Amino acid sequence: MAFAAQSTPAVRDRLLKAAGTAPPLSRILDRLLSSLSREDVPLAEVSELVEKDTALAGNLLRTVNSSLYGMSGTVNSVRHALAILGLERVRNIALTMNLVRLWRKDPGVPGWTSARFNLHSTATAIMADLIVQNLPTEYPEGAFTAGLFHDFGKLLVASLLPLEFGALRALVVVEGADQELSEMELLGITHSELSAAVLEGWKLPAPIIQAVRRHHWEEEGAAGLLPLSAAVSLADCCVNRMGISVLASHPETGRDPAQALTAAGLRSDPRALLDEFSAEFEIAKRYF
Repeated sequence: MAFAAQSTPAVRDRLLKAAGTAPPLSRILDRLLSSLSREDVPLAEVSELVEKDTALAGNLLRTVNSSLYGMSGTVNSVRHALAILGLERVRNIALTMNLVRLWRKDPGVPGWTSARFNLHSTATAIMADLIVQNLPTEYPEGAFTAGLFHDFGKLLVASLLPLEFGALRALVVVEGADQELSEMELLGITHSELSAAVLEGWKLPAPIIQAVRRHHWEEEGAAGLLPLSAAVSLADCCVNRMGISVLASHPETGRDPAQALTAAGLRSDPRALLDEFSAEFEIAKRYF
């Protein structure tokens, strides 16, 4: 690993520069998120923005007409779809589609595909959102976004430094080394810090940035609340156990996600949450 020790400062600087110049959120999404942040936003305003993005509008209609919602007739109007889905679900769909558009080119890393990365990110977002609905959590409204972008730093490393990413994979997957300690040794920075740097550039809310930066930390929440970072970490663990991982192999694959949910304090039946996740994830996969 001598190469890493000699190049770590330069590697860190290169990665942080890439994080600072990551493709921005789309103009439509930026305006949509701004509108949705207002409590009194008119449905007509949101509908007008959505209709300017044909793919987004199509996926909203596809979602609302899916078996998950069990509509007796076909919904053909974007405004009608918005009323049924709710503004939070619309925001989540828009964010997911933006992730897909950000980076379509596969890095030159064996076992990595953009499709797997997008599916893992989306699955973590959906799972995190379900977890905060069932466990009292700090800043629960940020769960989906934090889950969606928690591993964006890995994408930067894989894209810019495929050799170093391969070395990291060997350390973590083959030798069982700690992910973030290995990243600090080879890169001088963790993927969590890189992900947070991207979100800072996008000016996302501070609690989301903090949760992404700390999703591999062990933290205690205030007043019995689960830290948002812990909700993202739990979601990440669950989907990895279900085989929805960034790379084809993961140490957690095959273990029971229900056990992780119960250990985290979930009092309701974890299987019901996992069934709900599966239904939502099946619909979300159609966005790709």
